[in-house]
Amino acid sequence: MLQLWFSVGNQGSYESFSFTLIPILIMWQLWKERCRRRFEENYVIKDGQAQNLILTIRYWIMKLGACFIPSSRSSKTFDFIANRLAIQTKNPPLKQPTLVYWTRPPDDFLALNTDGAASEGIAAGGGILRDIFGNHLMNFFSFYGDGSNNVAETRAILDGILTCKRQGFTKVIIYTDSKLATRWFHKETSPPWHLNIWWRKIQKEIEGMSIGMIHVYREGNFAADHLAGLGLIHKGDGAANPLCDTKFRQLLTGDKLQIPYLRSPNYS
Repeated sequence: MLQLWFSVGNQGSYESFSFTLIPILIMWQLWKERCRRRFEENYVIKDGQAQNLILTIRYWIMKLGACFIPSSRSSKTFDFIANRLAIQTKNPPLKQPTLVYWTRPPDDFLALNTDGAASEGIAAGGGILRDIFGNHLMNFFSFYGDGSNNVAETRAILDGILTCKRQGFTKVIIYTDSKLATRWFHKETSPPWHLNIWWRKIQKEIEGMSIGMIHVYREGNFAADHLAGLGLIHKGDGAANPLCDTKFRQLLTGDKLQIPYLRSPNYS
């Protein structure tokens, strides 16, 4: 019950702050009342103590809330209840949604979008290679069996590089929505020990290639995300046919025409 109570509201919101404070204030007021009844002589129990308790909690929420700076927004239900209690809630300023486009590669380079997916302990990955105009050259999806999302992201990158080399493409920019994988690729930080074997293979395979890696938002990587999902669905390796896969064809067309995706702000 307590775990459910303390999980109410987005972390960093005025709602979460208030729900965390209320049990503490109740326990403190009960402790003070207990001490008065036990140690004060001639103590008289007053009427309306429940109402006084509510007013005291309200007072301290407002008093301490004046110093609180929220980093995420409260729910509309909480705002409504707080306003009925004459408690002025606080929310961070509304953020504008961002338009996200598929990122075209530089001249003379190809764009390799890769993504990994993991569900219930099994992992898969996928990737798609396109030219500067967004023309689809090839795609793949792979099933990796047991593994985490980081395993899937890493192995999808390796599979994409190997696929490019087999086709004779050596000038490639990799686009991934994994910030960790991007940092591992640029050697800004070391990958976990269980991924070292895959990253050593990646570093070996890119020798002699003109290759780079750029982090993109997930919305700009939906085509690769779709392919990784196919790996989980089919639990095998393969490729998607744009003529038969309607969703994949729509994603390719939208990216080629530079139709933006709407990235909503994240307050959680």
